[in-house]
Amino acid sequence: PFSTQRTQPGYYRVSWATPHGDGSNFAVLVQGEGPGDSNAGTLWNVITNANSSALANTSTSVTFICRDNKFAIAGGILNFVVLA
Repeated sequence: PFSTQRTQPGYYRVSWATPHGDGSNFAVLVQGEGPGDSNAGTLWNVITNANSSALANTSTSVTFICRDNKFAIAGGILNFVVLA
């Protein structure tokens, strides 16, 4: 099972209990959908940080950072897959 947490606006951490077999070096696919209104734009850029910062992937979590079409932090609906 997966759990999600909004750590700050536009930042979403997805966690799971069983460590991934490849540690923190796994592939993840994500697709975002935003509100699409004239004020917020649309959610079109979703990234993860595969580095050594506090936002880096771990064997039991990934953090998605979402931005709109003006590259401003934005919220939205995410669909994701963690490849085993």
